[in-house]
Parts: sequence; C-alpha cells; structure tokens
Amino acid sequence: MLIPLPYATTDRRELRSSPVVTLFLVLFHCGVFALSAWSGLGYVVDTYGLRGARPSGMGLTEYAATAFTSLALHANSIHLAVNMAYLWVFGCLVEDVLGRAEYLLFYIGSGIAGMLVRLVVVRHLLPSAVDEPAVGASAAVAGILGVFAIRFYRARIRALLVPWALPAQWGIGVWVGLQAAFAVASLFSRAGTGCWSHVGGFLFGVASGLLMRLGREADEEYLWEDVRRRRRRAYRHLEELLRRNPHDPQVHLALARTFLQAKEVDAAAVHARKAVELAALSGDASGAVASYTALRPLGLLGELSLEAEFRVACTLEGQHRLREAAQAYKNVYQHYPEAPEAETAIIRRAQVLQRDPATAAEATTLYREYLERYPEGQWRALATPHTAG
Repeated sequence: MLIPLPYATTDRRELRSSPVVTLFLVLFHCGVFALSAWSGLGYVVDTYGLRGARPSGMGLTEYAATAFTSLALHANSIHLAVNMAYLWVFGCLVEDVLGRAEYLLFYIGSGIAGMLVRLVVVRHLLPSAVDEPAVGASAAVAGILGVFAIRFYRARIRALLVPWALPAQWGIGVWVGLQAAFAVASLFSRAGTGCWSHVGGFLFGVASGLLMRLGREADEEYLWEDVRRRRRRAYRHLEELLRRNPHDPQVHLALARTFLQAKEVDAAAVHARKAVELAALSGDASGAVASYTALRPLGLLGELSLEAEFRVACTLEGQHRLREAAQAYKNVYQHYPEAPEAETAIIRRAQVLQRDPATAAEATTLYREYLERYPEGQWRALATPHTAG
C-alpha cells in the first residue's frame, strides 16, 4: 500500500451492524505483529513468510501453511499501519454489505489469491526472487478495495496530504494502476514483487463483486438516494429503464417507490401490482415475495392477479412465514371465490393455521367452512377428521 493514507470516505450510509470482523482483523494483525517483534521480527518473517519455492527440509504441508501465516505477518510497523488504515476505512463498509462470515471468507480468499499470483510470477518470471519471503495483509486489503470500487463507486475518499476528497473509482484506479506499473517494473529490477499480490487480490475482489452483482445493488441504492433528493437524473433513469424493460419487475418496483415518495399513490399502486405480478409470472417467486412483503404494508397492492397471489402464498408457506402465507391464501379465496384455486387456498390456509396452537380453533372453523362450501370438494377426506366433535 502507498501513502497518502485514507482516513475516511464520504459514503455515510448507516451500518446495519457493528464491523466486528474488521475490528477483530485489525486487532489480530496488531497482536501478531507485537508477538513477532517480541520473538524477533526477522526470524518470524523468514520462517513463516511465503516463498516462491519450498525451502529444502520443509514439508509440503508446512509450506502450504505459510500461504496463510504470511497473510498475518508484516515486515515493519509502517507496513502494518498502512494496511490497517486501508482495512479499517474500506473494510467496515464492505463487511456490512457482504455479511460477517462471507466477509471473513472473502478476506482470506483475496489474500490467498494475491499470494498465489505473486508465487506464479516469481516462479516463472523471477526465479532469482523465489527465496524471498512475502508477508502482509496487502493482498486481502486489495481485494476489499476491488469490492469497494464496485459497490461504493460514488463514494469519495479523504486521505492525508490531499486537500480534497477523491472520487473512489478514480482514486482506487490510480492506486491499482501504480501497483500494476510497479509490478511490471519488478520484472526488471526484482524490487516490488509484492505488488503482484496487490494486483491479484484486487482482481479477485473485482471478480467477486461482479459475480455477486454488487454493482446492481449499488445502482439501486444510489437511485433511491437520487429519488430522496429529487434529482432529475433519477426520474430520467427510471423512464429510460421502463422504455427499455417494460416487463422488468425491478423497474416497476422502483417506480412504485418513486411515485409513493412523490405522493402519487394511484400511480404507485399500478406499478406495485405489476412488480409482484411480473415477478410471479416470470417464475421469480422469491422476487415476487420480496416485493409483496415490502409493498403490502404500504397499502399499494390491492387485488393481485389470481396466479400471482396464489404463487406468493405458496412461496411464503415454503419459507415458513406462516402468518403472511395465511393472509395471502385468504386473499385468494376472498378475491376469487369461484376459481378452482380458491378451494385449495382454503385448505392450505387451514393447514397453516393448524400449525400454531393459538390459531388451531380458527383452522377448525375453516375446515367446516370448506365442507359447507364444497360438499363434493376434492379435499373433503382431508378436512373431515378435523371437524369431528
């Protein structure tokens, strides 16, 4: 990592949870460095750093373990301070996005990926450097920068010695460009071979961010930010998206929220229903349920299509969200009493209510209602035992 050191970002989104893993990693690296300094820093780095080739007398398992131990070590206090500054500034937000367990696995994966890139380069292009041990969390932190550049591309970075806030993508782009330049230069001078691990970790982070579709998540978050601030570009963006994707549930969901914030409730309701119905009809049951549970409490959905309401109800039941499933089944047979699905909806609602002792009596009443409504119904054999006595 290179100075100037970052000390903050302008992305002020409220964290959903405390950055426990990032704090743990900072304390862990500092603790390991203190122990290393006490034991003899040069000795620890020389023994547990990852080399380009397995030293004679070292077993294969022991050599493989150095790929992990090297990530925990730092060559000196400046090396540690710079990495920890980057880790804290960028890691807290990335942890919040990925989740704690996924973030920790990603952190280790980025570090290993970066170290492997350096190992391959040294072995094949710089055989004279194979005996030099590599240490540091730089590769893992570079992976965090890769994710940050995709997920928080509108953020700005504040750094020491720089009088203005740098756009995140520009600042990180300059950083990775310098790392790549130093990495290529190391092929001729042997100095700076560690930059290969920075490049490898960063590319791993970018690839992970793209595979996890974090860019799309960022687009949606920034779109809502624009809508809250009533920026014209948000409305233009939505109109263009609707023109190009008239059957995209996410576009209609965005429009529903936008019109609701503008207090145009009727227009919001139209797009809210389309968001759920299009998702359900396209087979995206999870997406339909997500929109349904977000929009139903706002009073926007009203009467959905029969197929959409029934699919949502079945999906909610499959997700063990029983109270919401019971209400969705009720909507089916109340809104569409003559439809074949209404008969099934009554039985399934009764079964859902029966699972909870607090609503078991209501379930019994519903079984009786079914028998009265459908004297020749296909589910009579299932309903009859529950009405005895």
